[in-house]
Amino acid sequence: MSASATGATPDHAGSAPIASNLDRYLDAASGLPMSAATQEALNAGWNLGWADASRRYQSAAQSRRLLDSARNSVAHRLGISAAGIFFLPDFEVAFELALSGFTDHQVAVSTVEDAALLREVDRHSHQGARVQTLDVSPSGHIDWKTAAALTELGPTAFVVQDVNLEIGCRQPLESLAQAAGKDAALIVDARATLGRDQVTADWDVLLSDPRIWGGPPGCALLAVRAPDKFTAPRTSVGGFGGLEPASPPVPLVAACALALEAAEAQESDTAAVSTYLRTEVLQRIDACEVVGEPDSSFITMFSFLYVAADELIDELAQLGWSCASGASCTSDTRRPHHVLTEVGASSHGSLRISLPPGFPHVQAEAFAADLTAVVMKLRREAGAPSA
Repeated sequence: MSASATGATPDHAGSAPIASNLDRYLDAASGLPMSAATQEALNAGWNLGWADASRRYQSAAQSRRLLDSARNSVAHRLGISAAGIFFLPDFEVAFELALSGFTDHQVAVSTVEDAALLREVDRHSHQGARVQTLDVSPSGHIDWKTAAALTELGPTAFVVQDVNLEIGCRQPLESLAQAAGKDAALIVDARATLGRDQVTADWDVLLSDPRIWGGPPGCALLAVRAPDKFTAPRTSVGGFGGLEPASPPVPLVAACALALEAAEAQESDTAAVSTYLRTEVLQRIDACEVVGEPDSSFITMFSFLYVAADELIDELAQLGWSCASGASCTSDTRRPHHVLTEVGASSHGSLRISLPPGFPHVQAEAFAADLTAVVMKLRREAGAPSA
């Protein structure tokens, strides 16, 4: 959205150093705090967008202008009509709504999707939908040729992440879309890319969580490329396009859009630091491997032999580092560590690293040194064999 709509100014690339509370934060895939500009937009939104946008008086018109501005801003970044941009209360609600728009399709879902999405697909199956499971390679990638062949059984809605939030692998969605053709619909989870990296152009429905690009909680994005052809039976009464709540939280929506502007304006500089960190850790620590994508610009999953993941995370936290383990994408006890299991990796000693924009190289050096010391300490305490 235009920053002038709320009176806030986006943080542009190079305009400010990384926040001091993020220089030891390596869990950006779980979310980022709001920047000063986003907080300013949120505060302005409470002042300017407090009224019910469906009403006909002046303050309601101001709320509508904020909503329209936010919708247009996000639509511009995705290259679609603003009529296809919807703001929902949370990510799971957005996915449930997306899936309900394809009741006449069989559903194909990869085994490394987020646990919450897999639960919703399970529920969809229990209601009578035909569900196909897409196995993945040891690097986490689907076989797009095998997947595309499913359309021979009928129209298919594919549920696939653009980039996996746990192991960083980018799925071959362009190849899948081209091979599957008009009988395929792609429901794409773009949480790992929107606001951070190039988003695939091959999607029919796209979902994301603004918290990951520094937006406020309480709002999720659902984008539909052809809204005139999308019919979801579980619709809201009176909301935009029949999909949004009748009274969306205008301040949250405005802040989410401005945060996306700021995130995309900020120079993406984590790839080089991520590469350095991977290389340094693999050189320093024996019996260590990278799981999934070996050269991801955002997410790296390490696995350390003879180390317990929880102990590793706790020891690093004692030193002030914020990291996640291989269970970062699920709290579902029915599918513990399901992504690592599907790619044949051990969940013991798993460590997911995802750097915030602007993460300093010097901090990557410090983290590599601390991580090495912690792994060595835990291995000694466990009586692990020496290298």
